[in-house]
Amino acid sequence: MTLRRGGGGRKRDKALGDFISADLARLNYLAGYLNGDDQIHARADGTPAWPREVGQADRSLVDAATTVVDEVLRSPFPVVSTEAATLFNRLAAGAALHFVADADGAVRPGDGFRLNFSDREYLQWVSLETPTARGVWTAWLAYFLDNPQRERLRRCQQCHRWFVDGTRNRSARRCSRACTIAWSNAQRVPTAAPPARRSARKGRR
Repeated sequence: MTLRRGGGGRKRDKALGDFISADLARLNYLAGYLNGDDQIHARADGTPAWPREVGQADRSLVDAATTVVDEVLRSPFPVVSTEAATLFNRLAAGAALHFVADADGAVRPGDGFRLNFSDREYLQWVSLETPTARGVWTAWLAYFLDNPQRERLRRCQQCHRWFVDGTRNRSARRCSRACTIAWSNAQRVPTAAPPARRSARKGRR
């Protein structure tokens, strides 16, 4: 995971919109991994795969995480249903996570996956570390459960990919204009062609 480095000096106080933007950014990040656009490259034992190593994404973890998200979205924030909690606890079982403070931001052999969810620029050196991909998903889903904007994470009605609704009234149901056009065309019921008219032919008398 990439660590963001914060600059020195006094920073302005964050406005409400900044916090909402941070919440949406986390949802976009999660959507990318649920869609498979980004992957957690890990060894067979789940530990981080280093450059030039052959790593792969654990599809079973992606499927389990998707099931958790689907169930969580059945309830409005901040409610977490019993079923959603059970699914999350099942995925998180055995995941080890701990905070680390790093003075220089260097990544060394033996380090686990490191995540930074802080909105404060002066806390960019404090990360959450986990030795396995399961721990990464556990952390992301924990923050998803606690995200007040979580209902903006949706599946597109047309292509079924995950996307984040950034509209003011939370009305988006498709991920793009192209999907909206395709979905609208699919909803149109073709009108039956009128029966062919027969031309009346007068008989000879």
